[in-house]
Amino acid sequence: MNRLATAVSSMLKVAALRISRFLKAFSNVAETVAKEAAKIFKKRKLEEKHVMKIHHRKKKSQQRNWKKWKKRRRW
Repeated sequence: MNRLATAVSSMLKVAALRISRFLKAFSNVAETVAKEAAKIFKKRKLEEKHVMKIHHRKKKSQQRNWKKWKKRRRW
């Protein structure tokens, strides 16, 4: 009876160890994926911001050019 109990307990220990290792590995993978996703998201956000800045600059210069052109155009 005692041998059976020790065998079962050691099997349970091994199973618990394997499960904990698997969960640890899985959490590491999940963490890495989350980090990479955050990097990509941040990069995309910065690119969008950059594009909008350029767009804004273009718009401003067009407005200035239009004003100058209007002033010159008077007859």
